[in-house]
Amino acid sequence: MSLVATSLKAALPLIAAILFFTPANGYKILVTATGLSTSHNLIMYRLADLIGSHGNDVTVLQWTLNPKAKATKLQHAKEITYPLIKDETVIESMTAHLNQMPWQKRSIFKVDLSVIQLLRNILTQGCASFLNDTTHPVHQHLFTEKYDVVVIHAMDMCTFGITEMIKNPSRIHMTPMFMPDSMAYYAGVPSPPSYVPATMSAVFRQKAGPDFPAVTDLFRETQLYFINADPFFEYPRPIQHNIIYVGGLTMQQPEPLDDHWQKVMNESSENGVVIFSMGSVASTKDMPMEMKNAIINAFSHFPQYTFLVRMEGELPKLSDNIQIVDWIPQKDLLAHPKIRAFFTHGGYNSLTEATYTGVPLVVMPLFGDQIANVKRIERSGVGVAVDKEDLTEQSVVDALTKVLEDESYNAKAKRLSKMMKEKPTSSADLAIGWVEYLAKFRTVENLLPESRHMGFIQYHSLDRSTILYLSLPLRNLIKMLQRKLLTVVLIACFLYASFYVADAEPTEHSASAKLFRAKLISRLRRQFPQLTHRKNRGDSSQVGGLSGRGDDEWGKDWGGRIDKGGRRDDINTDDGRGGAVGRVRQT
Repeated sequence: MSLVATSLKAALPLIAAILFFTPANGYKILVTATGLSTSHNLIMYRLADLIGSHGNDVTVLQWTLNPKAKATKLQHAKEITYPLIKDETVIESMTAHLNQMPWQKRSIFKVDLSVIQLLRNILTQGCASFLNDTTHPVHQHLFTEKYDVVVIHAMDMCTFGITEMIKNPSRIHMTPMFMPDSMAYYAGVPSPPSYVPATMSAVFRQKAGPDFPAVTDLFRETQLYFINADPFFEYPRPIQHNIIYVGGLTMQQPEPLDDHWQKVMNESSENGVVIFSMGSVASTKDMPMEMKNAIINAFSHFPQYTFLVRMEGELPKLSDNIQIVDWIPQKDLLAHPKIRAFFTHGGYNSLTEATYTGVPLVVMPLFGDQIANVKRIERSGVGVAVDKEDLTEQSVVDALTKVLEDESYNAKAKRLSKMMKEKPTSSADLAIGWVEYLAKFRTVENLLPESRHMGFIQYHSLDRSTILYLSLPLRNLIKMLQRKLLTVVLIACFLYASFYVADAEPTEHSASAKLFRAKLISRLRRQFPQLTHRKNRGDSSQVGGLSGRGDDEWGKDWGGRIDKGGRRDDINTDDGRGGAVGRVRQT
């Protein structure tokens, strides 16, 4: 008996390991990452780990786009990689382009278009290479494994086509930043398309045939959209139920600082510390010297604060309050109570870490989504912006003065942090819950709006609006013609009453005829008030402009006439309001 107990005790670790690594629900999930930057990898790997921590079998497919982009260590998922760029010269060219681009002083639109063109070419050529590389283990893996759900990075158009080829439509489109206009457009949200990947569609049609659907159509059939943004930090906009905001996935409890950084903070100024970092993509080695001078010299205006500056390459003379560092534990350091402000490039992960820890911001956007991110910062009142195009020492001083001396920035940052942390449902629970829900039901067509299939004209009802707009002049034309026709009829009746009835022999109907004529005059006065007033006469009872007959003669007719029997019929056409009452008096 003791032998059995001993054997069971020895086997417990193995049993626990089997239970831990065996998916509880049996869902197989694929998460893709393009590896453009460390920050993009961070969010996709964190999502994969969260899904895997619930007992799901998760694989991360790393399309290696930038070999220098780091990836976090996976604890609850496994990783497979495929290099989209195999030519070292292309890698060197792309790296040089990415290093120089952030510091170029030219139109941000030209810069962004050049980046889009570069990435489009690399992604298209890399995808075509992968489809032809049928002996590669990753190719064989993707075309043989059966995944319940595939979570696809926003830039990964290749996997959209692959999932269609293997008939796996349970797709989730994941963006590592706010919702771009292109994603919103294909989801059915009112936004114009900013980029149509037609070249990627051609790649798959060469491989799978001319009837293969356009990649844009696959975008429209995406079941769910994950947005790495917090709704409290975003612009309010109309969205569908299949758009899920999961901002803050990377935010975990800050780790205690190690001895080195604890010493740095202990020896820093009692007034506080300001962090300066331009992120992982832009290399400060290539920052122009005039920019470095403006920033470093501005920091010397605040000797009461310690500045931890992550800056490489040649540096100007440093004041005593500036400490140059090669690397900082950004997330953990931002949580330190001594941090007073964060001077950043405005990458979405950096903004998320700052807002979750309640640190005011000074943002100098360099390229890409950072230009839009800074507007969110200003709208939230948690920071200010400096323009790299007009960067001067004084502009940096002014920005820092606002953030460090105006307490409203700190108060709003702390409030926004609390609102993000105390949401009724955490971003992690939302992401995991929706992935498993889609894995179970395979599709959520009830949540997909018909607007995703509508063109711009249909969505905005421009066809109906155009018809309505064009019908307004037509309606006015019809009304004008009606008035003209009514005028002709009234004048004809008036002429008949004036010339025929007035000259007829007196009968028992004469009074009625005169009454009819008086009513016509009243109607004409109302219909054409401009004709009842002559500029050269003050008598408003005359309408001599209606005929060539003299005013006296018209007045005589209106006032009545003496018939052959010597009787005078007076018709009072004034009711006190400029209209005829048609009252007949026999005299």
